[in-house]
Amino acid sequence: MLVWISQRRFESEVIIGLNIIEAFDLATHFTFAEVRNSVNAASHLSDWLMKENFAQADGLFPFRYAYAPETRADLPESVRHSFSAFNGVPQMFHSHLSHLEKISGLPFLMRWQHEWDWLQADELRSQGDPSYFFHGNREITGQFDFADRETYVSAYLRTLAFAAVEWGVPHEIAERHSRAALTLNRGLASVEPIERPKWSDGICQAIAT
Repeated sequence: MLVWISQRRFESEVIIGLNIIEAFDLATHFTFAEVRNSVNAASHLSDWLMKENFAQADGLFPFRYAYAPETRADLPESVRHSFSAFNGVPQMFHSHLSHLEKISGLPFLMRWQHEWDWLQADELRSQGDPSYFFHGNREITGQFDFADRETYVSAYLRTLAFAAVEWGVPHEIAERHSRAALTLNRGLASVEPIERPKWSDGICQAIAT
């Protein structure tokens, strides 16, 4: 798992790995040094997860956070305009940044797109097309989680990092809002599995075809 975490270039993907350690209370199986050294895409949330599980994590510093340069990303306008679709991305990320923008007067939403643009321009993740996998009205049928979500969520975490380092937003506030990107908690981890619902029978074959 640590090897997998070390290979992640997206902040949100690092969280998936660290969140398993947190949710299943696995910290005693690792040393702090090996977990810290596996994180190559640090964020307020990855630091919070390490501090929750390792006493030695108090010495982590925010200079490790990545965010985009101020110049505009070299990106086709068709891709840039697709940012507002928020395909597969929970509304709460937009709501959190809207709230921060309202109380601070700082352009959080513009910065979110700026970070997203750079992630797209760097081709860390090719853009997904979830409409390929299902028919009919997407608003009615819903959407499966897909790879491009990580671009949005990582841009969200990078926006919080930029706000704390460059705008002077308190790190505690950035950290608190970063928890929107948690994928699991100990309460969910302890829930017993249930029988697979009948409607999901054969869904893998249907997607494959």
